[in-house]
Amino acid sequence: MEAYQRTTTKVDALIINRATILSYQKTCDTMPDLVTSKAGVMRVVHRYQYFDTPELTTNHQQRSVKNLYIEADEGHIHKDAKGIQFGHLIVVHEGWRQVDRSHRQLVNKHTFGGVYGQKTETFWFSVLDYLSQNYDLATVQRIIVSGDGASWIKQGTAIIPKSQFVLDKFHTFKALTTIANELNVPKATLYRWVMEDKRHLFKDLLHERRDENGDSMDETMLERFTKSTRYIKRNWRAIQNQALVGFHGTNMEGQVSYVIADRMTSRPMCWSTVGANNMIHWRILKINGVNILAEIRRQRQAQHNTQKITELDERVLRQVPEFVSHIGVFSASFINHSALFNQINYNF
Repeated sequence: MEAYQRTTTKVDALIINRATILSYQKTCDTMPDLVTSKAGVMRVVHRYQYFDTPELTTNHQQRSVKNLYIEADEGHIHKDAKGIQFGHLIVVHEGWRQVDRSHRQLVNKHTFGGVYGQKTETFWFSVLDYLSQNYDLATVQRIIVSGDGASWIKQGTAIIPKSQFVLDKFHTFKALTTIANELNVPKATLYRWVMEDKRHLFKDLLHERRDENGDSMDETMLERFTKSTRYIKRNWRAIQNQALVGFHGTNMEGQVSYVIADRMTSRPMCWSTVGANNMIHWRILKINGVNILAEIRRQRQAQHNTQKITELDERVLRQVPEFVSHIGVFSASFINHSALFNQINYNF
């Protein structure tokens, strides 16, 4: 236990385990002998922040698969000040296994998440590190990245090799339903036109019905209609990619509800960025089967190693000016001797 700590790592692990399920106050109420206030629970949750430090593995057996699937989405989390922040979530798996007539299970699922703000590129590189460690990417033929079309999700296709983006069917039909209701056309017809790449029919119908019904639409209806049509046009190819062999849709709405909303948005509560990020990471670690105590010890070791490296760098930097001054004196002496030697030779 460090000098500034009031709890051991084992106690921290117990508190974090409970806090991932219950509110800070209920965690405190159910563990009065270990923590005396909800602020104490919060400090423990905030204490460990080395989640993205890569853990080196040796002799790790890489799996060879034909296709990999990456599903991505975000959940809305209230900030402690006014506003909303996004909890990013990514699920990597190898496909689906039919459990019974109405249920399927993801094969070798691994979950990633956190609050990354504008640093989603870092998020995707952590996913790439996982793929590189656990899969022989040379044997993978295709990696399907699916989601709602947000820019940070599409960003993944620029980082993950052999990847293609697929717009999920939920958001596809949500937009098509809005368009179909306004145009009085079956949404199945619109969907078939997209899948058959009949863009001209889609555009002609939009222009025709917009001219007919444009005056009858109120401002809100027109805005919703315009937004939906732009959404379909922007993701036209991504919708067609739903026909890729092996793609069976996504279930990210359920994943977001289970990982984020169940603990962080189902009840009226606000979160700091650090608190939200840490809570998502702790919940995901448990979902991935990681022992909380083992993760705390790993983080403490990583932090200890980082501090040692920092201290060594500082010692080296403190010695650099003295070393440079010695070089300067030596160089000046060498120049003076050279000048004197040339002068002697010239006089001679």
